[in-house]
This record gives sequence, C-alpha cells and structure tokens, in this order.
Amino acid sequence: MSVNSRKSLKRKIKYWLLPETNEKIDSEINENNINNLRNLSLAIAVIQTISLIIFLLLQIGKSKPDAFTSAVHVFLCVVICAVIFVLTSVMIKKNSFSNNRYINTFIVVFIAMIIIWSEFVSIKHYISNFQMLTFFTAELCVVLFIKLKPVISIAVVTLSSASFYIYLYFFVKGQPINLYNYAMFFLILIAGATQSYRYTVNNIKQRNQINLLNNNLQIIANHDITTRLRNRYSLGLKIGETIDKEICIAMIDINKFKSINDTYGHLFGDEVLKLVADKMVEIFDGDNVFRYGGDEFLVVEEEKDLEHFKDKFRRLNMKLRNSRINDTDVTIQCCFGCVKSTVRKSKDFSELILLADKKLYDEKHKN
Repeated sequence: MSVNSRKSLKRKIKYWLLPETNEKIDSEINENNINNLRNLSLAIAVIQTISLIIFLLLQIGKSKPDAFTSAVHVFLCVVICAVIFVLTSVMIKKNSFSNNRYINTFIVVFIAMIIIWSEFVSIKHYISNFQMLTFFTAELCVVLFIKLKPVISIAVVTLSSASFYIYLYFFVKGQPINLYNYAMFFLILIAGATQSYRYTVNNIKQRNQINLLNNNLQIIANHDITTRLRNRYSLGLKIGETIDKEICIAMIDINKFKSINDTYGHLFGDEVLKLVADKMVEIFDGDNVFRYGGDEFLVVEEEKDLEHFKDKFRRLNMKLRNSRINDTDVTIQCCFGCVKSTVRKSKDFSELILLADKKLYDEKHKN
C-alpha cells in the first residue's frame, strides 16, 4: 500500500470514528444526551415500578422461589434509573454541559451500570430458558438515545457484547448460541451508533451555519455599511425600549460636510463619516447611536440630565478636533440639537426627533 493510500485510509477512518467537531457542537450534543438520559431513566423507572407492582400483586398467595430474586432485579433497575434521573436533573438545572470529558465519563458510567444490570438479568433468563431481551433492549436504547463519538460507542458495544457472549459461551451451561444472529445485531448497533452520531453532528453544523447566516443578514439589514452604526430602519426597534422612560435625543450633523466632499472627494467623505462614528461610539453606547441619513446622526439615551448629555457632544468635538484623516489639515466638527422628555407612546418619540432636528437647525444658523 502506497503512502498516499495509507494517508487516505487514515483520513477515512478518522472521518467515521472521530468526526470533526468544536466546543459548541460538543456542548449541544452533551445537552441532548443529558436530556435524553433524564427522560429515558424516568421512563424506565416508571415502567419498571409499574411492572414490579403488578408482579408483586400477581405473586400474592403463591410461593415461587424465584419471585423474590426477580423483584430485586427490577427494584435495582428502578434505583439506578432514579439516581440517574436526579443527577441529570441537577446537571440540567445548573446548565453544566461544557465539560465534554466529564459528561462523557458520566454517560459511559451510566451505560455500564445499565448494561451490567441487563447482562445479569439476561443471563438469569438464559439459564431459565427464557429469551434474553433485556440485554439487547438495553444496548438498543443506548444506540438510539445516546450520541457518543463512534469510537466510544464501538468500544462500549464491543466490550459489553464480548463480555456477555463470552460469559454465556464458556461459563453458562445451556443451549448453543447462534453467533451469526448475535454478530449481525452487533454490526447493526455499530453502524447505527456511527451513523446516528454523524447525522447529529452534521445537523448541528448546518443549523449553526444557518443561524450565523441569519445573524449576518440581520446585522446587514440593521446597520449602515459605511459607518457600521445602526441604521434608520433599526431605529424603529429602539422605540419600544424607550416607552415610559425619560430620554435625551440628539440630532447631529457634520459641519461643512458638502464642502469637504466637493473638495476632497466622496471617498474622503466616507472616511470623515467613519471617524465621526468611531468617536461617537467611544462616548456613547453603540446601540444608542444611529446613522440617520447623509451626514446626520441620531443618539438616543436614557438620561435625566440634559446638560450632562450635551457635555458628551462637547467631548465629541474635542476628540474630533484632535483627529486627522490621511494626514490632511481638515478639522472635523459637528453641530447638534438636544432635547429631553418622557416617551409615553411611539408618536412622542417621533415628535422628539422632529424637535431635535429643529434644535439642530437653530444651532447651525447661530454659527
């Protein structure tokens, strides 16, 4: 076999046994596994409790020597599942799914407990010439409801199946075992566990990609491309946050911006817009700053002191005065109109914007 063939084979084996994941995918799989474990343990505990009660009622007045042993077997399963239910409930409440090694160890221990119990019960059934459904059901439930990395699933299924069949074959006197049927069941479990995990990982990856795309589209829809500030469309989403609150609104524009554009060009003008936007975000929360249109900006803040609000714009002009674009001597300054009021309804918000715009107009004409 050539070197390239060996590398290709290793990549294929890794692709199937250790699919590539990240911390977010592992955390989501852990959360699903713990939720499934909780629901599965509760369901088994309830079913086994009901079956135990019915079994004990049917044994009244009878003296079967194996009745007590069977009841103990069922009760032990109920206890194991009750413990797992409590532990998983605590984990879900604390939302502790990020420690991948801890979660996998916890799950494997639980699986080992259930499989050992199921092996013990099925061996007793085998000795009594009954069907060994308990062991096969336990393994099938593990594959169906728990998503472990294929290499872990294969190890769990292989070790449990091997120990079960070896014990039956060498230590239990009974009818011959049809190894072909058991081998087929074993291979189906391996294939199912591997494919189930890969399907889960791919499904989470696709969903995460869709969510990322949707988030990016939402950002694009709600933000201005040039300044990266929230745009006028997203301003409508802000209105609901201001109802029954005392707010200050400021309308800002850049002094002599048309002259700057005409003299230095629109690309330079874009740099001016970016500079003003960056300096505003240094002073105000970025979620409160909007590009309203052209060279106009809008700031909405929950603020009770109008003079304190105005001082922030004086600081803005000081920052801009000390800034230069492309080593030019152009000094950037802004004019602003500020108003304050309590918003009771969306119409009040719109009226405040108009009033701030009028204040801005008055300020510009003073200069």
